Amino acid sequence: MKSLARCRKGQALVEFALVLPLLMLLILGIVEFGRAWNAKQILTDAAREGARLSVVGNPTITDTSQVNPSIRRIVALAGLDSSQVTISYPDGFKTGTGNVTSVQISMPFQFVVLHRLVQLVTSSNGTMVLSTTARMRNE
Repeated sequence: MKSLARCRKGQALVEFALVLPLLMLLILGIVEFGRAWNAKQILTDAAREGARLSVVGNPTITDTSQVNPSIRRIVALAGLDSSQVTISYPDGFKTGTGNVTSVQISMPFQFVVLHRLVQLVTSSNGTMVLSTTARMRNE
């Protein structure tokens, strides 16, 4: 009777040892993709702010050199590397009343914990490019 109970305890230990790596991979994946989602939201907020500054009727803002530092400051305050950010204006800057101005921001995102796994699964080097666009009408 006693040996049968010991066998069951050993079985549970083996099952736990088999399931634990999968469980840890799932938890780490949730954390890593949560970080990526957070970075994407930061870029979206920065793009919105850049688009707002681009279309606002402020006569002192005349070119992108006055808007881009604000975008980079927002990204840096969130703890991301603002030197990695690429900012572009596909529709032009201050395109005139009634026209749409777009601000496109992209930045490479590096996985920390799942870096090697991402390299195995994809053809990238463990990074993915986060990109977002904000569009506002020039009033």
